Amino acid sequence: RKSKSFNSKIVQKFVLTGGPCGGKTTALARLRQFLEERGYRIFIAPEAATTLWSNGCSVADLKSEESVLKFQTKLMKMQMYYEDMFAEFAE
Repeated sequence: RKSKSFNSKIVQKFVLTGGPCGGKTTALARLRQFLEERGYRIFIAPEAATTLWSNGCSVADLKSEESVLKFQTKLMKMQMYYEDMFAEFAE
C-alpha cells in the first residue's frame, strides 16, 4: 500500500511505560502496524537501559550510592538524546 503524503510537520510522540512483561513490546508492535497501515512514518527511539544492559553494563558495577546516581543521570541523558535525535529525524 502506498504511503499517504501529509503536509503537516507535526511530530506526535507516544511513551509506553510499564514493568517487565507488562506488554510494552506487544503494544508497540500493534501501534506501529496500526499507524503504518494508515500511511504514517514511524520512528522508534531505543530504550537506553536495554542498550546499556545488553552491551556490557551490569548492576554489579554500581557499588555505591554515588555510582547509582551517576548511572541514573547518564541513563536519563542518553534516553533524552535518543528521543531528541529521533524527533529531529521525524521533522
